[in-house]
Amino acid sequence: LVDLMDQALAAAPRLDVPALLLYGEKDEIVPLEATLQLWRGLPAAAAGEQRIALYADGWHMLLRDLQAQVVIADIAAWIADPAAPLPSGADDRALAAILATEETS
Repeated sequence: LVDLMDQALAAAPRLDVPALLLYGEKDEIVPLEATLQLWRGLPAAAAGEQRIALYADGWHMLLRDLQAQVVIADIAAWIADPAAPLPSGADDRALAAILATEETS
């Protein structure tokens, strides 16, 4: 599993397709710092087609959480309009988390 996570991190700069990347801040399986590192490694050229989302009350299995409807609504909104902000604001939270870690680096 660790090797798989390393491979995903190494592949992040090559992810140049539309994507919605979701993460629950309470995830006890995948570390937050690893997720932030992957998000920071995404190609800038694809930024307009990619969206990241950080759910403060989200756990590892976001679609099975008590907050699943929030995540499902965000997924549906992204499918309908990938350029629009997510209804939950989880995309703003993700960007703020990335900026906060860049400021402390």
